Amino acid sequence: MLVVVLGFSSLIGSYEFALNRQNAPALSTAAGSPPPNFRLTAQLSVKVYHKGALRASVTENNDLVMNNFMNFLPSWMTYLSLSGPASTFTMTDTAGTPLTLVGRDSSNTFAGCTWTCESTVAPFAGGYIAIGTGTNAPARTDYKLTAPYQTPVTVNPPTYDPTTGDIVFGTGIVAGTAASIGEAGFLENWYIGGTVWVNFLMFHDTFPTIAVSPGNTISVQYTVQLGSTAYNNNLGVLLATIFANPLGSASSVKLTPTSGPAQTISVYTIGILDGSYYEDLNPAPRADLSSGTTGEDSAVIVGTGSASACPDDNGAFAQSRSATNLCQPVLTPSPVNSFVFSPYVAVTAVIPTATAQTFTEAGYFQSFGSPTYSFRLIRNTFSGLPVPADSSATVTYEMSMG
Repeated sequence: MLVVVLGFSSLIGSYEFALNRQNAPALSTAAGSPPPNFRLTAQLSVKVYHKGALRASVTENNDLVMNNFMNFLPSWMTYLSLSGPASTFTMTDTAGTPLTLVGRDSSNTFAGCTWTCESTVAPFAGGYIAIGTGTNAPARTDYKLTAPYQTPVTVNPPTYDPTTGDIVFGTGIVAGTAASIGEAGFLENWYIGGTVWVNFLMFHDTFPTIAVSPGNTISVQYTVQLGSTAYNNNLGVLLATIFANPLGSASSVKLTPTSGPAQTISVYTIGILDGSYYEDLNPAPRADLSSGTTGEDSAVIVGTGSASACPDDNGAFAQSRSATNLCQPVLTPSPVNSFVFSPYVAVTAVIPTATAQTFTEAGYFQSFGSPTYSFRLIRNTFSGLPVPADSSATVTYEMSMG
């Protein structure tokens, strides 16, 4: 679920807009503003088959997302420009060791490998699914399954449905021994330096135990639901590629920038072994080597579009996953910073407003690629908010999963 808070302040007054937080008290809301919930949730489905016949099935509709993933998101979403420092984040591997990884880094042409570093020999970077026999209630601080059953299995290539915003991925596990399974987890195998890749637990949940016998097929499927049209297809396609990778090979996606044709953007890339560590010769999205078309690699842009005047959004003011820009962007794109307050992640930008404006839309953009392009990832529309001259608008996108 996504919450958008627009706060405006000046010497002559204070204005605030907020979209309601799902299943929680509403934040203060400007008069006439709409209260939709922007949901971003994960669903877990576990099914057991015996000789092709369904034997048992269970579904958890609010699969718990770990702090590991929530710590990764702001580093990926808030890298700021060529001259800025590398964005880093800390996650705990399945051995219980806190490790600092690089999210995006533009320090030089030969960037150190980041979380997207792939190799042509095992272990391979990408998504894995594990099941276990543990029954302890999960917590966001979990870093491993309580009682793993067999070894993790690689995730099949995810699919993204632009009509629903669903990202679906999973795998099949053949039971080797009799057991009573009661937990499942999604892991990422990411590079940490030297010649080492390790597993990080991203999702973890328990469910009513299911008995399995040798030879049973255990189907585990995750559905990450970007339920609101505020989430652009660019974001869905990117996340789907991050969740899994063709093992032992590089992967890329086609994203549509704010102008011009779709561009091929690398995500996982084959690391080049240089002595005792790996280097990455490709830029984005984790190593942007340019200041970007917005002037910053991650930016918030506000707009004044309307249903009757919408030159930059394919002629439609309504929210659309496929639109490539704001309806009518105004002012200079403003860089974001971030803060994390588990289980929430927020990116914030302060936008100077020299002349009086009435904002009706806001969007979150990232710039990456080589050459660099700007891509819209999130956008929402709202009732007109008048902002006086010589004031500033603080725009915050707040995300919570699971």
